[in-house]
Amino acid sequence: MASKTNIKELSRRYASALLELAESKKKLSKVEADLDEVADLLAKSETFRNSLTSPIITVGEQQAVFDEIAKKSKLDSLTLNFLKVMAKNRRLKYLAETIVTFKAMIAEKNNEVVAEVVAAAELDAATIAKLEKEFSAKTGKKVQAQVRIDEAILGGLIVRIGAQMFDYSVKTRLENLKRELQAAS
Repeated sequence: MASKTNIKELSRRYASALLELAESKKKLSKVEADLDEVADLLAKSETFRNSLTSPIITVGEQQAVFDEIAKKSKLDSLTLNFLKVMAKNRRLKYLAETIVTFKAMIAEKNNEVVAEVVAAAELDAATIAKLEKEFSAKTGKKVQAQVRIDEAILGGLIVRIGAQMFDYSVKTRLENLKRELQAAS
């Protein structure tokens, strides 16, 4: 019986191998920058995404796409070879997850963590810097805030760092107050 592919484990193995190789060749920052470009292309181009996941596109055609990208973007040979190996093994449908895993491994190695911050309105640079400083003190790691806007929280913030969530939103406070008032009546 064929086992189901565990995407997270497969992505971790590919990312780990690339990280180890990039470190040994002293090309970690270049490979990271290359993968940022590829991730950006994945996010912006549906045609590119489809070319990676379509079963009718041959490995050779997929590898040729990466050769073209390498010429235009000046991808490092290590990055290009990595992408071609993923194509050869028909694992390109996991490329986005592998890039995310690779970036997370680098962040962990550098004692960094990403905080997903949800705000009701745009935050200025000073507020973001203050948040990063406060959560760095709480976690003991360098925190980088990624802010997104969601007006539904009415005001305040929701901060997620890994499995931890800090909810300082007006919406949640109002819901808690409503429950307390219902319980008291």
